[in-house]
Formats: sequence, structure tokens, C-alpha cells
Amino acid sequence: MAANGKKWLVGIGIACVCSLSGVKADSVVTTRYDEDSGLSQWRVTQMLQDEEGMMWFSTWNGLNRFDGYEFVHFKARPGDGCEVFSNRIRSMRRASAGRIFCRMDHGWLVFNPRDGRFSPLSAEDEKELAVATADHVGHFTPDEEFEMTDRQGNRWRITRNGVLKYTEVSDPIAPFPLERPAAIRCLYRDRTDRYWVGTRDEKDLALSSLALYAPDNRLLGYLSPDGRLHPCHVGFGTAAYCIAQIGADTWWVGCKPGGLFRLTAREGGFRVEHLDHLPPLSVYDIKPDREGRLWLATMGNGLCRIDHPSSARPEMVACRTDSAYPPMKEHRIRRLHWTADGVLLATTTEGLLVMKDGRFRLHRREADRANSLSCNATMDVLEDARHRLWVSTESGGVNEIQTADLMADRLDFRHHDVASGLNSDIALALTENRGELWIVGSNQLMTWHPENLTAGYFDSHFFRRSMRFSETRPLRLPDGRWLFGLEDGAFTLAESQMKKSAYRPPLALTGVALPGQPVRRAVGGLQTLRLRPNERSLTLYFAALDYTEPSSISYAFRMDDEPEWNHIGKNRSVSFWNLSPGTYRLQLRSTNADGVWVDNVRTLTLVVEARFFETWIGRLLLALLGMALLGGILYTFIYIKRIKRQQRETLEAYLDILSRLPGEKETPDSAAEPEPARPAAVDLSEEDRLFMQRVMAFVEAHIGDADLGVNDMAEAAATSRSGLNRKLKSIVGLTPADFLREARIKQACRRLAETDASVADIAYGCGFNDPKYFSKCFKNSVGHSPSDYRELVKKSSEPHLPPL
Repeated sequence: MAANGKKWLVGIGIACVCSLSGVKADSVVTTRYDEDSGLSQWRVTQMLQDEEGMMWFSTWNGLNRFDGYEFVHFKARPGDGCEVFSNRIRSMRRASAGRIFCRMDHGWLVFNPRDGRFSPLSAEDEKELAVATADHVGHFTPDEEFEMTDRQGNRWRITRNGVLKYTEVSDPIAPFPLERPAAIRCLYRDRTDRYWVGTRDEKDLALSSLALYAPDNRLLGYLSPDGRLHPCHVGFGTAAYCIAQIGADTWWVGCKPGGLFRLTAREGGFRVEHLDHLPPLSVYDIKPDREGRLWLATMGNGLCRIDHPSSARPEMVACRTDSAYPPMKEHRIRRLHWTADGVLLATTTEGLLVMKDGRFRLHRREADRANSLSCNATMDVLEDARHRLWVSTESGGVNEIQTADLMADRLDFRHHDVASGLNSDIALALTENRGELWIVGSNQLMTWHPENLTAGYFDSHFFRRSMRFSETRPLRLPDGRWLFGLEDGAFTLAESQMKKSAYRPPLALTGVALPGQPVRRAVGGLQTLRLRPNERSLTLYFAALDYTEPSSISYAFRMDDEPEWNHIGKNRSVSFWNLSPGTYRLQLRSTNADGVWVDNVRTLTLVVEARFFETWIGRLLLALLGMALLGGILYTFIYIKRIKRQQRETLEAYLDILSRLPGEKETPDSAAEPEPARPAAVDLSEEDRLFMQRVMAFVEAHIGDADLGVNDMAEAAATSRSGLNRKLKSIVGLTPADFLREARIKQACRRLAETDASVADIAYGCGFNDPKYFSKCFKNSVGHSPSDYRELVKKSSEPHLPPL
């Protein structure tokens, strides 16, 4: 039993030494590609990498192009004009201009990646094939397996069931030795360069530990509730979230739950005091001020203060009882930071709390202000070497405070997030290293360069495993390595291991999609894409040819040398809708598999052809047509206005004749048929003049006849009722009934002005059989009643004839 125990201890010791020394191991990752991966056929006969960097595989079912993400299948199809008996490719060779010679069962063909077609060999092709060599290409036979190495150093091997890819990887991190792995909640380095590691055991909170390490990384022991340090795991009884050293031999430990503990150094360990006389607290952070007071960030009690921490029984003051303290719902505070000017910044779940000399400001996200805080759930606050202040948020990236006066009513923030190039908007904690901002995400470590505004990241590809970071700020160890907390342990990382690959993957177009058309995959070497007038929208597909870990590559694009790149994450396509005619210069770029932005800009010229009416000739023609239309409308308006004026003048002329008839109508027996009236200065055709003579003769003869009808007038005018209506409207602009009524009103005006006959007699004499109806028609036409009109005429020397 003792021997087994020794072996176990030795094993742990070896593991600890390997972990703390940063030993890493190299390994090879093997990836298989077959029909389940997208190959058109598992029987691969040959492979090569073309000048652009694409991998090509010949199979018994055509050619396969591989960009690191997906396989695209090319083969001869009915109707393409190529005489092919089968798509079994036995061998292939490189050809000029990016083409590929393919040996089929019946002979050689040449494949063009630019159009995706197979064609017979020309005489020049025959000569080229005769001297062609198969660099990095071997022919697969049942008795051998062919291997090649791509430009990144990945090895590819054809097997009997597909293709294998071998990628050499190294492990840059060293797991931190914890006998009982748990969530890391506290990392702290004290004044003697010893460092503390606090864990939270979710299964059994009492087994949460607080371990102390020497500057040379030796474990000094696990702290027990009685203050002793133990060489093996011992629970502290609760989870420590923060530590602050006050003086040379006193440490304050904030826990959740459990509140505050005060540790005082003594031989063999510490004197542990649990300040259980204070209200139940969940303490996330402790920061002393210049006056020696301790400020506490708590979950639920808000911001608290201990004025006399060195007293035997220190008391706590809750700031939320202060009338100046801003109203909050949850009073949950995570991190504190004192500036050199004595301003306290506190990250809360409801915004950024700022305090100075008892004055408080709470800055929140504002829906109507773009430069307000990006997210109320703030996580950490950091002041860098240049005294810039950074605030990390739970889902809004990192906010840089732009306002110099931190006690201003409103602070302006500059947002750094996915739109700026970060790989995630989740920022749990912040730290600074050599002028670079390190941002702890949920599953990755991101970097941000404030000077050149560039971002980087280290994810599962770099760490060679999936990570779930805790919200604890990373700690630099005395030996220069960094210690990172996880939700299930911790690891160390040396800066020398944080070097990323400088490989610059070529960026290739892999497809073009136009509305209503299948995706065009044969776009090898495409430099200019011309769109017809009806092709105004398109989607472009592309890929950075990095075969190490393509899933980690991010992309960006910009149009016509825009100053800012549009970051689209790991999306490998970009769409444009309703492009205007013209020439566009589209630029694409990417990172490599390590997330490093490289100079691999791929430029594509888009030429959108104009419709006829979008050309200058078409626009000129449209302008001329518009001017002609406007001229036509103006001419029509003037013409109609002139016709109306002519009709009005003609009507006035004829009505003036009718208004000057004798006061009493002569009987047919006593007077001869009246001579047809012909007004002067009226320009009518001979036909229209004769028509109006007949109408006027009839009206003059029967103006007082109340039984007069339109049919009678039509008969007298020698035309039909509809012909009378149409003809009269074209000449005077009135219907026959309206013309007759206006003639009678004109006659009534003359009689009212020149006779003393009663209104009723005048009404009957002018063809109205109802005086009331006459008065109504008269007022509508003249604007005055018959009586008022007579009075007005008496007051003036001239009769007031009704306006038209």
C-alpha cells in the first residue's frame, strides 16, 4: 500500500514539474477525406496543388477541387461538346495557364478551371504534354501509396479509401497542477511575489481551495480554515474571489459566500479571522484608497466601505444608504479601480458606476446615443500604461472612455467589438501586456492594439483544445509566464509560445452566384467579372487556402478602397444587391489559421453594364423625351386655355345679342321671322357660323317659351340631340340647356334694368314658369337676387350684366 502511495506521489510530482516548467509536446493531427467528406469517389488516383494553391484530386468520378473547406466536383456532362466515354481519370499533369491534363480511359483531355470544361488537346497541347512532368504528383496503384507535401508543409497521402492529411501541431500551454480541478475565481500576486490561486468547487463548496505558491512556483500549501498550510488539497470552506494585501503581513480575502476574512502572517501559516459580525456578503473585489479605507464590490449589497480595517472589530458602511447613491435594482458590483485622481470606477450589472468625494454617476447604455456605453453588464475595468481607461462588457465588447472628466454627467465611449475586428463581443476580463490589451473571452483570448487598431485572438486551434475561461483576470507569474483561469482548472502560457504562424494563405474565389442561376464554381484566376444590365445583384464565394485549420480563418472586404474594412467573421461569402452601373474594385482579405491578418488582398474588378437609358445617350434621349412631353403638356394647356377663351368670347358675343332683344317679344303674326344674328369679331368656320345662326334664330324666336325643349332646338338646328350637344359645347362650351338658361338670364338682366315690370312678369316673359326657380338661377348666375340687381342698376349709369 505504501509502495502504491509513493508511486502515486511520484506521478503527481512529475506531472507538476512538467506543468510548471512549461514542457510542451509536439503531435501530428491526421484528417481523412473520403466520400463522407465530399469527395466524389473514394478511389483517388492522383493529386496536385495548382499555382493558385488549390488542391486537386483525380478520381474514378471526375476531378475534385478542395479549398480546405469543401470539395467541388467537375466532370464531363452530356451536351457540353466533349467526347468522353466515362469520367474515370487515370492520371493528370499540370498544363500551362493553370490548366490540367487528364488521362481518361480513351486518351488525354485538358481541363480548364476557368470554365470547368474538358476539351480535346490541341497541337500545342500535344507538344506540352510530351515534355510535361508531374511535380509532386505520383500515380496510385494497388501496390503503393503516393504522398506529397503542400506549400504549408502538410503531408497528403493517397490510400485505398480516400486521402489522409497529416498536420504537425505543438501544444503551447502547460496545465496548472491542481489536485482537485475546479473553477478558478481568484488569482493574486502579493508584494513578496508569492501568488494565490482560489477555486470554487460547485459540487462541494466546502472543498473550494485557496493555495499559496512561492515565487519559484513551489506549492507552499493549501490554506485551511484554521490558518495552516497543507501540502495536499484542503478545502478553505468557501470560495475566495479576491485578495488585497494591507501592510506587510495582512491580507483581506473576499469570498462568495462567506463575506470577509482577514489573514495575518504567523509562523507556519496565518491567523484567520472570519468577520462574521458583518452582514452576509458576497465579495467580488477589494480595493484600498489613499486614506487606508477598504472598498468592497459585492453582489447584492452594492458598493461598501470599511473605514478602520485595522481595528479589532471593523464595521462596514453600505454606500447605497447614501442619498447621493444612484438608484439600482440589483446592487451587483464585480470590479473596482482607483485612478490617480481619486476617482473610483466600479463595474456593475447595471452600468459603470463612478464616484469621487461622495458624488456618484451611473453611466448606462442609451438607446438614442451612439457613443454611450455599449452594454450595461460591465465586467472589468483597466487603466493601461498610458492612463487610458477600458471597460469590458458581457456582450458589448470593450469600451474605451473618451471623456477626460470622469465625473461628467455623460461619458463618451469608443466601442471595440466584432465590427472593429474582435473575434467576439464577450469580454470577461482585461489585462495589459507590453502595450497590448488582452481580452479574456468565453472560449478565447483576444488581443487589441490601441495604436494601430488591429485585433488578434487565440482560440481552440491555438490551444489545441476547447477552453472555457473564467472571469478572473490573467496573472503574470514571477518567472514571466502567464496564468489563466478556467471553469475547470488553469493553465500557464509563456509569451515565447504565443508566436503565431506568419503563413500568408492565398485568397481564391470559389464561386459566383447570380439571381435565378446556379452557382458558377469554375472561376479560377478570375480577375474581372462583367455583369449584364439585368444582373445587378450577386454573391461571391471565396476561401483562404490554408489547409492547417481553415475553420479558424476570418475574412473582411471593402469596396473601392474604402478606408475601413468590413469584417464578416468566418463567413466566406459576400452579397451585393442592386448595384448601379459602373466599375467597382472589390478587395478581400483574411487571417491565417492562427488568426493573424496577413497581406493577401485579393482584388476583383466588377463591371456592371448599363441599360440603354442609363448611358449618356440614353439619358440625353430621356431628357429630350421629357422636354418633349413637358412641351406637349404645356402646348395642350395653352391650347385648351385658348379654346376656353375663344368659347367664352363666342358665348359672350352671342349672349350679348340675345340680351339686346326688345323688351317684349313680338308675336309671329305681327313680325316677320327675325334676321339671324351674326356677332362681329367671332372667328368661326362657315359651317359653325351657319349652325349658330340657326340656333340663335330659334332662341330669339322662342326665348319666352317655357315649354321650349332641347329636342326642339335640335330640330331647328337641323341636327340630332347628341349632335346639338356636341356642337354647341365645342363652340361656346355649354350644353344646349345651359346655353338657353344663360340666354334667358341675360334677357332678364336687360329687362330688370330697362323696365319696371315685376320680377314674376320678367320671369314668365323670359321662359321661366316658376319665379322662385328663376330667382335661384338668377342668383347663381349673377351673384345677386333679381331685386338686388335692379337696385344696383339704378345706382349706376350702366347695367351690371352677369359675369361668365
